[in-house]
Amino acid sequence: MSSCSRCFESSKQAKLAEGADRISGLPDEILGHILCFLPTKYAVGTSVLSHRWQYLFTLITNFDFDETLVFSSRGSVASYHDLSESKLNSLCKRYSKGYSKFKYFVDRVLMLCKSTHMNKFRLNCAKRYDSNHIKRWIEFALLKGVSELDVFTYQFNSSVTQQLFVCATLVVLKLHGKFEMKLPESYFLPNLKFLQLKSGKFPEKFPLNSLISGCPMLEDLVIESRWGYDVKVITISSPTLINMTLNFTTTGFGWPRTDVLLDLPNLKHMIIMNPPQNFRDSMTELLHGVSSAKHLHLSGDLEVAL
Repeated sequence: MSSCSRCFESSKQAKLAEGADRISGLPDEILGHILCFLPTKYAVGTSVLSHRWQYLFTLITNFDFDETLVFSSRGSVASYHDLSESKLNSLCKRYSKGYSKFKYFVDRVLMLCKSTHMNKFRLNCAKRYDSNHIKRWIEFALLKGVSELDVFTYQFNSSVTQQLFVCATLVVLKLHGKFEMKLPESYFLPNLKFLQLKSGKFPEKFPLNSLISGCPMLEDLVIESRWGYDVKVITISSPTLINMTLNFTTTGFGWPRTDVLLDLPNLKHMIIMNPPQNFRDSMTELLHGVSSAKHLHLSGDLEVAL
């Protein structure tokens, strides 16, 4: 073969190599890890690429089930979080078939899951689902030893908290929805570092401080919920808490005279929004409980940097 022919052949092979599918040649474990960075809908969508990719999504350890991806006509992510009740009901009626599709999708993906451990489980869905469906999906994540659980829903079966609030593997827990927050008789989250409870309704005798005491590793706390009108004292005590955000909302009748007692010796950052009526009266006492804080932000015209 002449030198000219050899050069031509080498050039041809180089071009073929450039167009080769090198990603598909990676080990299954690496491809599964790559898919973990996608919303689960898109991770499952890669199964149509080729026979090689057909079941790689069953290896993922991060699950992101977002119903808005089903309803969005252009694939963009719309949010339920700020929708009014009437608009949400209208959306539910318009996309009634989509709900069955989403339920089947979640059930199918979880059934095919081959991973022995789950790192993250995120669920974003509206109010039309039976709370037992939500309960079953969350319990599946708990059985897989999930580390990060993020749930936004309008239907929440309180019986699931029997397992949820005694989960030893949880490091991050975020609950967001219009359900009433109830706790089991015992709760202990030994490894939890981040706790976020938003939009849930707290009953009159909700044991918030007892819950925090049951989280010996807690560093970040975000509370944005409605409190019962008869709540007289809100106490938060933790030797480990570093960052805290409290957004108080009411039942619609205004705030009563509620005392907020804090004992957070290692707190560095605190944000308080929509405080009770008598909050200014107890400001000095409250600051004593967060004497180590570097930054304090209060809603309204108060902003203090310590």
